[in-house]
Amino acid sequence: MTGSAPAAEAEPRASGARWLELLVALACAPIFAVAVKSWDVWWHLATGRYIAAQHRIPDTDPFSYTMKGEPWRLVNGVADLVLYGFHAALGVAGLVVAKLVFGALTVLLVGLGARRLGAGAGLRVALMIAVALLLQARLSLARPLILGAALIAAGNLAALRLEEDGDGKDRAPLAFFALSLPIWPLIHGTAIVGLAQLGLVTLVLVMGRGAGARSARRALACLAWVTVVAAAAPFWRDLVAVAVGRGGGVTA
Repeated sequence: MTGSAPAAEAEPRASGARWLELLVALACAPIFAVAVKSWDVWWHLATGRYIAAQHRIPDTDPFSYTMKGEPWRLVNGVADLVLYGFHAALGVAGLVVAKLVFGALTVLLVGLGARRLGAGAGLRVALMIAVALLLQARLSLARPLILGAALIAAGNLAALRLEEDGDGKDRAPLAFFALSLPIWPLIHGTAIVGLAQLGLVTLVLVMGRGAGARSARRALACLAWVTVVAAAAPFWRDLVAVAVGRGGGVTA
């Protein structure tokens, strides 16, 4: 009896082949390979080209030919550069490749999160397909949201791993939040969701294990770091202003 307990504990939390999520994500990827159907993508490409040429994120609209340029808030500079890079490398086909890559990545991360929760193989496959179908209309637009969706899915997985890390040895989840959240608003406005993910999992750790636990202390330190950066960074302040309706924003 005593010899069987460790074996039982060593069993994987969820059933299914090790590469199941990757195979399903790759199978779902083609649904994002549709023609570019959003005029906004050309604005994002022009902004990315401007940033690459001028080495700065514009603070007023440089493309306002029919009206006075107004101050910009929340310009998705990093995402625009990424999209511009795909387009510069492969033309319009590069935008389709970007949709395939980030669409499949989002679906993959959702599946890995479901595995982390202990969902069975059938449930994980069904969930991944459902998410792909529900997001297809949005993720096929080749806009910064395709990067934001992948970051949200990654944040969910990081939060799950952090909550399970009883001894505080898994540093990857906090590294993800510490590195991504400072620049997340420059990728997409979903940065608020990412901050909420970190805040909620930190609260769960503090309430469940006490503020003195190593995992809770590290989560609190990461949250403090992100909060300081957010308070100092103008693009984070712009994001908050847009979110509460105190200023117009540029995000997609």
